[in-house]
Amino acid sequence: MGRMNIGGSSHTVTIGTANKVGMVIFDGVAGQQTSLGVNSSTLGGSTDVYIYKPDGSQLISDFTFGVGAHLHVTLPVNGTYTILIVPFGTTTGSITLTLSEDIYVGSIITDGASVTATIGRVGQRARMTFSGTAAQVVSMGVSSVTMSTNSDIYVYNPDGSTLTSSFQLNTSTNFHMTLPTTGTYTILIDPDQISTGSVTLTLSSEVYAGTIVVDGASVTATTTRVGQRARMTFGGTAGQVASLGVNSITMSTNSDIFVYNPDGSTLASSFILNTSTNFHMTLPATGTYTIIVDPDATSTGSVTLTLSSEVNAGAIVINGGAAPLTISRVGQRGYVTFSGNQSQQATVRITGNTMGQVTVRLLKPDGTQLTSTVSSLSSFNLATQTLPTTGTYTIQADPSGVNTGSMNISVTSP
Repeated sequence: MGRMNIGGSSHTVTIGTANKVGMVIFDGVAGQQTSLGVNSSTLGGSTDVYIYKPDGSQLISDFTFGVGAHLHVTLPVNGTYTILIVPFGTTTGSITLTLSEDIYVGSIITDGASVTATIGRVGQRARMTFSGTAAQVVSMGVSSVTMSTNSDIYVYNPDGSTLTSSFQLNTSTNFHMTLPTTGTYTILIDPDQISTGSVTLTLSSEVYAGTIVVDGASVTATTTRVGQRARMTFGGTAGQVASLGVNSITMSTNSDIFVYNPDGSTLASSFILNTSTNFHMTLPATGTYTIIVDPDATSTGSVTLTLSSEVNAGAIVINGGAAPLTISRVGQRGYVTFSGNQSQQATVRITGNTMGQVTVRLLKPDGTQLTSTVSSLSSFNLATQTLPTTGTYTIQADPSGVNTGSMNISVTSP
């Protein structure tokens, strides 16, 4: 029998005879948050381990206690605890154990300084706490990490239940949390297997960039803290068509952008955020919509967005004159309409294009696409089409990226 101390040196138990067990004792106090880790073992991964309370009853066990295995337990009473090691079958060998108490790093403050937790013992965990209020939205970002990226991180509610967790701990592990209650929350970091090292966390509130108005001024959202998100809102009405364009961006182009309906469901999203990320949305309900910008990993920076209605350049007639269409806002689309008859041939013709690369689509009366082309030429045509039904057709111009400019649109038969 051997003795270990919580926070003391690692201890090696050698079992040299088949069908024998190993035993180690340690003293603990009620409420201690204790971890038992395996530094090394020649007993194999099927080793059983048991921890018994001072009264001899079982506290916890594990039946695959090989290298990298951990047991985490809160000691219920003061006294002497017993660790029993039972090799599989007739296996002999040795196992080295480390007994540690959780590290309490202290408090991390929303919008305050980043906090680093450093773990130097196998099997040890680290804790930090933060205060929050019900319905508060906070983001937790990982600034840096030197322990295994297979390590785990948990956030616990004031009542001890799990708010969120991840079994991958790296600089892309960002949590965005709406706190369910007022109180003290706990962050727990649990390194993988025999990994040790440090992790630096940053806790932030969301940046509210304000309201963006359809056909109003562009709005810039800037994030300065790792893991921080930005939001802006806009009002819309059911059936309204709105286009969201990205004027400029300095954060990672792997960042995400989401548009949420008034009921919180997702209307549109993209996991690539650059000046080609344009959304064209038909709003399903009247109310307030939310745009969320979520920078990738440790990225910070700014993004400027423009929200626009479509440009209606009016109606044209087959074999009639051309309609001028001008698009002056990033991400904006424009269109003209014409009436056509079933089986009639129609060719869409573009002249005077100053938009650069642009997608031009011919849409059927039901809104589905009949044909399209992408061109940066000054003059070009869409392929001649035989109209499938009688009704009103739409010719839609959608400039690429941040392109703006003008063109003339006509339609002939053929």
